[in-house]
Amino acid sequence: MVREFIKHQIGNGNTTLAWSDNWSICGPLAAFISQRDIHGIGSSRHALVKDIVKGSHFIWPTQWYAKYPLLHGLNPPLFNDSCDVIKWVGTDGNFHNFSVTIVWDTIRPRALKVNLFQVVWFSQCIPRHAFIMWLLMGERLKTQDKLKPWDSPSGLRQGYEAESDSVWNCRLFKAKARSEEKVFEAIFNVVRLKLMSLRFKDTSEVEKMRTVWQFV
Repeated sequence: MVREFIKHQIGNGNTTLAWSDNWSICGPLAAFISQRDIHGIGSSRHALVKDIVKGSHFIWPTQWYAKYPLLHGLNPPLFNDSCDVIKWVGTDGNFHNFSVTIVWDTIRPRALKVNLFQVVWFSQCIPRHAFIMWLLMGERLKTQDKLKPWDSPSGLRQGYEAESDSVWNCRLFKAKARSEEKVFEAIFNVVRLKLMSLRFKDTSEVEKMRTVWQFV
């Protein structure tokens, strides 16, 4: 996935491998030219770009253009005194210096822009609150209406909801402090009521669980 965006920008052609490196508009030449043909013209997999160009022409025979049509669009590089450089090719098709920002912008999944994104993500937002809002906007927040289908008998469900509400609402909305023992007891009752609303097979592990959580 990443390799296709890494490209060699040819300078003097002294460090880029002619057949396996990604320097041409066709990609790595060895991806479609057989090793047999490469060796047939007296070249090797270690050959450099400068080795396959003589004057203004490539060293391969004209028959290759019929056998490998992709070569028709490939022109010999114009060498200069600078060194070959490895660059990142962005979504715009241009060379860029490597950076995490440009790499992420190139490979990230793309979708339609969400109209309400500024409501969730903005420069002064609190990340925790933004994350909760993001779940809420996507209807993925586990609110009571989402959890309701998982509850069974109505009496136990009401008891579970009431007990859980008393645990969290007391702390979050009423700003009342509780001792550790009271909090533990409340949470224990929430879990116990939840377990009582579920059905289990009669196994030794279930019996142990019933003993620990004090339900039949």
